[in-house]
Amino acid sequence: MRNSLLDVIVCPACNGKLKMTQDGLSLFCSFDKLLFEIKDDVPNMLINEASQLNEEDIEGLKLR
Repeated sequence: MRNSLLDVIVCPACNGKLKMTQDGLSLFCSFDKLLFEIKDDVPNMLINEASQLNEEDIEGLKLR
């Protein structure tokens, strides 16, 4: 996924800024604690398909 897209794409739940994981396979919203998967450079931004993370998951998450 291009960095320019990351500058304009927002969380669909809160319109907040997203951070990409180090492996480039997901986008994370720290406010809602949602993880959106990226497949073939296309982020799946459906809230009901996002992973809800708990504090332990977030601590182990490596972000760019």
